[in-house]
Amino acid sequence: MDVYRTGGRNLIVIDFVAVTDGKKRNVSLVNEQEVIVENIRYKIYLSKINETVYLLKVNNKVYEIAVSQLSNETYSFLVNGYSYELSIRTKLQEKAIEILGKRKNDKKEKQIKAPMPGLVLQIKINIGDEIKVGDPLIVLEAMKMENEIRSQANGVIKEIFVKEGLSVEKNEILLNIE
Repeated sequence: MDVYRTGGRNLIVIDFVAVTDGKKRNVSLVNEQEVIVENIRYKIYLSKINETVYLLKVNNKVYEIAVSQLSNETYSFLVNGYSYELSIRTKLQEKAIEILGKRKNDKKEKQIKAPMPGLVLQIKINIGDEIKVGDPLIVLEAMKMENEIRSQANGVIKEIFVKEGLSVEKNEILLNIE
Protein backbone atom coordinates (compact mmCIF):
# COMPACT_ATOMS: atom_id res chain seq x y z
CA MET A 1 0.00 0.00 0.00
CA ASP A 2 1.36 3.37 -1.00
CA VAL A 3 0.12 6.75 0.17
CA TYR A 4 0.38 9.68 -2.24
CA ARG A 5 -0.43 13.31 -1.49
CA THR A 6 -2.56 14.99 -4.13
CA GLY A 7 -4.71 18.12 -4.02
CA GLY A 8 -4.12 18.55 -0.29
CA ARG A 9 -5.36 15.04 0.58
CA ASN A 10 -3.79 11.64 0.96
CA LEU A 11 -4.55 9.10 -1.76
CA ILE A 12 -4.14 5.45 -0.77
CA VAL A 13 -3.15 3.10 -3.60
CA ILE A 14 -3.22 -0.64 -3.00
CA ASP A 15 -0.99 -2.68 -5.32
CA PHE A 16 -1.62 -6.33 -6.20
CA VAL A 17 -0.32 -8.99 -8.53
CA ALA A 18 -3.05 -10.92 -10.36
CA VAL A 19 -2.04 -14.27 -11.87
CA THR A 20 -4.11 -16.20 -14.42
CA ASP A 21 -2.87 -19.00 -16.69
CA GLY A 22 0.68 -18.29 -15.49
CA LYS A 23 0.54 -14.65 -16.63
CA LYS A 24 1.14 -11.95 -14.02
CA ARG A 25 -0.51 -8.55 -14.20
CA ASN A 26 0.21 -5.58 -11.93
CA VAL A 27 -3.02 -4.10 -10.55
CA SER A 28 -3.40 -0.93 -8.50
CA LEU A 29 -6.65 -0.10 -6.76
CA VAL A 30 -6.66 3.70 -6.68
CA ASN A 31 -10.12 4.12 -5.15
CA GLU A 32 -13.51 2.41 -5.27
CA GLN A 33 -14.10 3.64 -8.81
CA GLU A 34 -10.67 3.50 -10.41
CA VAL A 35 -8.19 0.70 -11.07
CA ILE A 36 -4.92 0.58 -13.03
CA VAL A 37 -4.02 -2.69 -14.80
CA GLU A 38 -0.60 -2.83 -16.45
CA ASN A 39 -0.43 1.00 -16.55
CA ILE A 40 -3.88 1.36 -18.15
CA ARG A 41 -6.42 3.29 -16.07
CA TYR A 42 -10.05 2.06 -15.93
CA LYS A 43 -13.12 3.67 -14.42
CA ILE A 44 -15.12 0.96 -12.61
CA TYR A 45 -18.37 0.57 -10.74
CA LEU A 46 -19.18 -2.65 -8.86
CA SER A 47 -22.70 -3.59 -7.80
CA LYS A 48 -23.51 -6.73 -5.78
CA ILE A 49 -26.58 -8.66 -6.97
CA ASN A 50 -26.28 -11.52 -4.45
CA GLU A 51 -23.58 -13.44 -2.55
CA THR A 52 -21.86 -14.69 -5.73
CA VAL A 53 -23.06 -12.47 -8.61
CA TYR A 54 -21.93 -8.92 -9.35
CA LEU A 55 -22.41 -6.35 -12.08
CA LEU A 56 -19.13 -4.71 -13.05
CA LYS A 57 -19.06 -1.62 -15.22
CA VAL A 58 -15.63 -1.00 -16.77
CA ASN A 59 -15.48 2.32 -18.57
CA ASN A 60 -18.87 2.07 -20.35
CA LYS A 61 -19.19 -1.73 -20.72
CA VAL A 62 -21.20 -3.82 -18.21
CA TYR A 63 -20.34 -7.42 -17.26
CA GLU A 64 -22.29 -9.87 -15.12
CA ILE A 65 -19.76 -11.87 -13.10
CA ALA A 66 -20.27 -14.95 -10.94
CA VAL A 67 -17.49 -15.23 -8.34
CA SER A 68 -16.48 -18.07 -6.05
CA GLN A 69 -13.51 -18.23 -3.71
CA LEU A 70 -11.48 -21.42 -4.26
CA SER A 71 -8.78 -20.79 -1.66
CA ASN A 72 -7.32 -17.99 0.44
CA GLU A 73 -5.96 -16.18 -2.63
CA THR A 74 -7.62 -17.92 -5.61
CA TYR A 75 -10.99 -17.06 -7.11
CA SER A 76 -13.08 -18.41 -9.97
CA PHE A 77 -14.87 -15.92 -12.23
CA LEU A 78 -17.55 -16.72 -14.81
CA VAL A 79 -17.77 -13.86 -17.32
CA ASN A 80 -19.82 -14.15 -20.53
CA GLY A 81 -19.55 -17.97 -20.50
CA TYR A 82 -15.81 -17.98 -19.91
CA SER A 83 -14.46 -19.30 -16.64
CA TYR A 84 -11.25 -17.81 -15.23
CA GLU A 85 -9.17 -18.76 -12.22
CA LEU A 86 -7.35 -15.80 -10.74
CA SER A 87 -4.85 -15.65 -7.89
CA ILE A 88 -4.65 -12.27 -6.20
CA ARG A 89 -1.64 -11.50 -4.02
CA THR A 90 0.03 -8.46 -2.60
CA LYS A 91 3.37 -7.61 -4.17
CA LEU A 92 5.05 -8.75 -0.94
CA GLN A 93 3.30 -12.15 -1.06
CA GLU A 94 4.31 -12.60 -4.70
CA LYS A 95 7.93 -11.74 -3.95
CA ALA A 96 7.97 -14.21 -1.03
CA ILE A 97 6.63 -16.98 -3.29
CA GLU A 98 9.35 -16.26 -5.85
CA ILE A 99 12.11 -16.19 -3.24
CA LEU A 100 10.98 -19.32 -1.42
CA GLY A 101 10.22 -21.21 -4.63
CA LYS A 102 6.83 -22.32 -3.36
CA ARG A 103 5.04 -21.59 -6.59
CA LYS A 104 2.74 -24.40 -7.62
CA ASN A 105 4.05 -26.42 -10.53
CA ASP A 106 1.93 -26.09 -13.64
CA LYS A 107 -0.07 -29.25 -14.03
CA LYS A 108 -0.20 -30.89 -17.41
CA GLU A 109 -3.83 -31.59 -16.57
CA LYS A 110 -6.33 -28.73 -16.16
CA GLN A 111 -9.48 -29.23 -14.14
CA ILE A 112 -12.63 -27.40 -15.17
CA LYS A 113 -14.84 -26.75 -12.14
CA ALA A 114 -18.43 -25.59 -11.82
CA PRO A 115 -18.35 -21.83 -11.10
CA MET A 116 -21.73 -22.08 -9.33
CA PRO A 117 -24.30 -24.70 -8.39
CA GLY A 118 -26.55 -25.70 -11.28
CA LEU A 119 -27.94 -28.32 -13.63
CA VAL A 120 -25.90 -29.77 -16.52
CA LEU A 121 -28.12 -29.18 -19.57
CA GLN A 122 -25.72 -30.17 -22.34
CA ILE A 123 -22.25 -31.66 -22.71
CA LYS A 124 -20.78 -30.43 -25.99
CA ILE A 125 -17.60 -32.53 -26.00
CA ASN A 126 -16.53 -36.17 -25.72
CA ILE A 127 -13.52 -37.87 -24.18
CA GLY A 128 -10.63 -37.64 -26.65
CA ASP A 129 -11.89 -34.47 -28.38
CA GLU A 130 -9.20 -31.93 -29.18
CA ILE A 131 -10.23 -28.47 -28.00
CA LYS A 132 -8.95 -24.90 -28.16
CA VAL A 133 -9.33 -21.90 -25.86
CA GLY A 134 -12.88 -20.58 -26.11
CA ASP A 135 -14.46 -23.82 -27.35
CA PRO A 136 -17.83 -24.52 -25.66
CA LEU A 137 -17.67 -27.47 -23.24
CA ILE A 138 -20.79 -27.64 -21.09
CA VAL A 139 -24.06 -25.72 -20.75
CA LEU A 140 -24.91 -25.21 -17.07
CA GLU A 141 -28.26 -23.84 -15.94
CA ALA A 142 -28.02 -21.69 -12.83
CA MET A 143 -30.54 -19.19 -11.48
CA LYS A 144 -32.79 -19.88 -14.51
CA MET A 145 -30.01 -18.78 -16.88
CA GLU A 146 -28.03 -20.94 -19.27
CA ASN A 147 -24.27 -20.47 -18.86
CA GLU A 148 -21.94 -21.89 -21.48
CA ILE A 149 -18.71 -23.04 -19.85
CA ARG A 150 -15.86 -22.55 -22.33
CA SER A 151 -12.35 -23.95 -22.43
CA GLN A 152 -9.57 -21.96 -20.80
CA ALA A 153 -6.84 -24.07 -22.39
CA ASN A 154 -5.90 -25.97 -25.54
CA GLY A 155 -5.73 -29.72 -25.14
CA VAL A 156 -7.58 -33.01 -25.24
CA ILE A 157 -10.58 -33.98 -23.10
CA LYS A 158 -9.24 -36.64 -20.72
CA GLU A 159 -12.17 -37.24 -18.37
CA ILE A 160 -15.78 -36.07 -18.03
CA PHE A 161 -17.22 -36.42 -14.52
CA VAL A 162 -20.79 -35.25 -15.12
CA LYS A 163 -23.80 -36.28 -17.21
CA GLU A 164 -26.61 -34.28 -18.74
CA GLY A 165 -29.42 -33.77 -16.23
CA LEU A 166 -27.05 -34.01 -13.24
CA SER A 167 -27.01 -31.29 -10.58
CA VAL A 168 -23.58 -30.01 -9.60
CA GLU A 169 -22.28 -27.97 -6.68
CA LYS A 170 -20.01 -24.94 -6.84
CA ASN A 171 -16.34 -25.96 -7.40
CA GLU A 172 -17.30 -29.53 -8.36
CA ILE A 173 -14.90 -30.90 -11.01
CA LEU A 174 -16.72 -31.18 -14.35
CA LEU A 175 -13.91 -32.46 -16.57
CA ASN A 176 -10.15 -32.68 -17.09
CA ILE A 177 -8.21 -31.33 -20.06
CA GLU A 178 -4.76 -32.75 -20.78
